[in-house]
Amino acid sequence: MQDYRLEKKWSAVGFCSGAISGLVAITPASGFVGAPAAVLFGVMGGTVCNFATQLKYICGYDDALDIFAAHGVGGIVGNLLTALFAQSSVAAFDGLEIPGGWIDHHYIQLGYQLADSVAGFAYAFGMTTIILWIMHFIPYLRIRVDEETEILGIDDAEMGEFAYDYVGLESEIGHSPKTEVGATGGAREPDHHAKHEASSNGSEPEKQ
Repeated sequence: MQDYRLEKKWSAVGFCSGAISGLVAITPASGFVGAPAAVLFGVMGGTVCNFATQLKYICGYDDALDIFAAHGVGGIVGNLLTALFAQSSVAAFDGLEIPGGWIDHHYIQLGYQLADSVAGFAYAFGMTTIILWIMHFIPYLRIRVDEETEILGIDDAEMGEFAYDYVGLESEIGHSPKTEVGATGGAREPDHHAKHEASSNGSEPEKQ
């Protein structure tokens, strides 16, 4: 539904991403919240993660599969909501004794969950940065490809097919992408566009 708000069409990719976001959000709370709260986790996780897919355009980082939006943001949302809706009575079904969250008037739990989210984010970001920095100095081991391959897509450049785009870029622009091509955002999928010069007689480049 959130993708329909943006693109005015239903999206199978959006449906699957929403399901994953809901599962990510409920994971920290598994065994600690009741069924009504679990529904709220799914709705909040899917909604917040959908808005978080725009962060890659605002901050200018690469996230082809919206991994950070779904798993990073979804995990943080679920972790914080657990502090609000965790119940000692639910945990007791598994023989666990916990003080619970805000529902059980254990308000300090939100501070614990927030500290846990910050520590987890800092560790993951720091270690990933170190690993990628080391990889950068290993010959023939790069996380970036040349610009033309990046524009076309690694799936098509190395596998010969499009894995995640709805239509092939080459069929969309009508010729081989040996020109200046870009992609702009605004929705879940990038909008491919090509900037190519017309020939001297004013006609479009001939299709191959």
